[in-house]
Amino acid sequence: MVAFKQRLILYGSIICIFLFSLSACQEQVFSKFSEGISAIVKQLNETNKSEKKLTIAVVGCVELRSEQPLKISAMLEEELANQMARLPAFNVVERKRITELETEFVQQSRIIYNENTTKKIGKMVGATAILTGGYEDLGEIVAIYLRIIDIETGIVLSTGMVRIKKTAIPEHLWQPMERFQPVASDSVEKKDEIKSTISDNSISSDSQAKLLMPDKNDLFEKPKILKFGVTPYLKEAVMRRAFQPFLNYLADQTGIKFELVITSDYSQLSQRMKVGEIDIGVFSPFAYVDGVKTADVRIFASQLADGGQATYHGLIITHKNSKIKTIDNLKGKSFGFVDPKSASGFIYPRAMLISKGYNPSEFFSSTLFLGSHDKVIASVMDGSVDAGAVYEGAFHIALENKVPVDQLYVISKTDPIPYDAFTAQKNLSPIIVKEIQKSLIQLDRRTAKGKEILDNELRIDGFIIGDDSRYNVVRDAAAFRREQIRAALLSFQEMGTQWEVPLSQTITELFQNLLVQSQKFRVISENEIRQAFQGENFESIQELDSTTWKKFADELKIKILIGGSIIHLGKKISISVKMHEVPGGAIHSAFTKSGFEDGISLLIEDIVKEIGDEYPVCGYVIVSEDNKIMVDFGSEDGVKEGSNIVVYQEGKLLKNPLTGEILGRQEDIIAEAEVLTATPKVATCQIIKGNIKEISFGKRARTLRKNEKIYLP
Repeated sequence: MVAFKQRLILYGSIICIFLFSLSACQEQVFSKFSEGISAIVKQLNETNKSEKKLTIAVVGCVELRSEQPLKISAMLEEELANQMARLPAFNVVERKRITELETEFVQQSRIIYNENTTKKIGKMVGATAILTGGYEDLGEIVAIYLRIIDIETGIVLSTGMVRIKKTAIPEHLWQPMERFQPVASDSVEKKDEIKSTISDNSISSDSQAKLLMPDKNDLFEKPKILKFGVTPYLKEAVMRRAFQPFLNYLADQTGIKFELVITSDYSQLSQRMKVGEIDIGVFSPFAYVDGVKTADVRIFASQLADGGQATYHGLIITHKNSKIKTIDNLKGKSFGFVDPKSASGFIYPRAMLISKGYNPSEFFSSTLFLGSHDKVIASVMDGSVDAGAVYEGAFHIALENKVPVDQLYVISKTDPIPYDAFTAQKNLSPIIVKEIQKSLIQLDRRTAKGKEILDNELRIDGFIIGDDSRYNVVRDAAAFRREQIRAALLSFQEMGTQWEVPLSQTITELFQNLLVQSQKFRVISENEIRQAFQGENFESIQELDSTTWKKFADELKIKILIGGSIIHLGKKISISVKMHEVPGGAIHSAFTKSGFEDGISLLIEDIVKEIGDEYPVCGYVIVSEDNKIMVDFGSEDGVKEGSNIVVYQEGKLLKNPLTGEILGRQEDIIAEAEVLTATPKVATCQIIKGNIKEISFGKRARTLRKNEKIYLP
């Protein structure tokens, strides 16, 4: 029965690969072996999802019925290695190294050649991915199914399928390879199966996949101790007491001692995992997606909380006696956030406002970072702020502390946010990680054992298998963390003697793409403009009246309208761009570049860069110690070592004296600083002017504007 189930799973996988590949490849039978391999290599290259160059180990191709490598495997793997090595996206491990290692490995392990063994061999030869798969005799043709698998994550990066005439393969190659001896199915160690119980219906079926433990013959040396890293969301003494039964449980399950390490913040946890000082780390949702990019941490479990839920929501709240009932009513009111790295207390509610077209820096009369969810609730209750952002679990905590939360009114709720991610540092053995994963999945606070291990103060009810894709919603929300300027872009107009091929559409498209890539702009296309204004003619910006400019502001909530022209000057062209302020319509800035047709892309890149220099990168101070500060923007935002920034606090609102329109907010500059180091998300800076004592957590920070001079004592 076990063998039958394995066959059923095997053939089901083959069918899935076939159906997936069918849409990506031609229905073609190749008479030559090398031609068929060229076709499948092309598919693997075209469907490759990796953003970095892969080091590939071609290993483990087997005959699908017997699950064993035949002599054709060596021919197939050799040809694949040769052809893959010619592609710029791959480095290929030398076949001789793999052949020697796999012979020794399989003879020692005495197990069926499977995906676990191929991954292990790939890792031992320094590969980052394996190219593996199988082939099947279908009578007159041979079908070959291949896939590229990331060794660390197990994610399939690429797939391919091809059919070759059987006459293209010599008959003697269908004999078994001497060094691989078949092992009876009933002698293989059965794998443990654990199904995660998920109470949140929003979790996909992929997240409820089976957890497979490695075979007992997968050889590795267990470490004696593992460092378990967390951040201080409770007092240190409380955390050590609460975590100890949990760490003792992991030690009993795995035979490895676990030592709790409390880091000062998520940035330190990420960096210490990157260098291998901490093995297992617990990250908040936003800190996790940042840790994946900066430290290559690997998720293996996500926690459940609040009665077994896998996700939670952020809430925007006010006092029930307030007249504030909608998001729009918040305009001009005071608002309390938790801190700049809080998903529910800043990232998500801020993204909600920006997605509705509001700039949080100008929308509120004042904003405060209060440091914790309970302080936000208290400030809303006593009227210190008109409204605030918290996570829904804070209501339960407040009730336990006898805070009358029935006096609060929920204005809006964010999209679902996944709970904390349990991660491993990149060099920790996948076998160890799976043992820890298995131990976590078995925990359920609804059982007596689970309740004993999961201390109430940890607020963990259980675990599900970690799935990186579930945190894409956090990535989407984090993309709004920057104060992107909403800009409407009209199609470029051509003037003068036009060339045979019009350039307007090409230049408009390229200009829009480069603006978006700069990450400083949220670009509204002309199609969106025309949909909003039902086909009104905007070919001549100068002809727009004040009423239409006001419409731009009210309907699209844009700050700038961009219009451009292409002037043909014989063999050369001149590209001119004007930035109009909305709702007034005045020209904010103008840019012009001239050159030849083959240099158009460079001309547009130069203009977009100059436009970007007009607008600073904005963020917040997240650490202030001695004469140094850390701000939450970095090299991904174009910030470089040696750049200067200013720290300021928001002053009074600036309004048009005639219309009452809010024009922005006065900046009260506190200090100027120089960037010492810049990671993708964070910059560490040295104060060069101003008073460090006036700088605190949550103060505003930005880069200097073009040609800006700062005057401080």
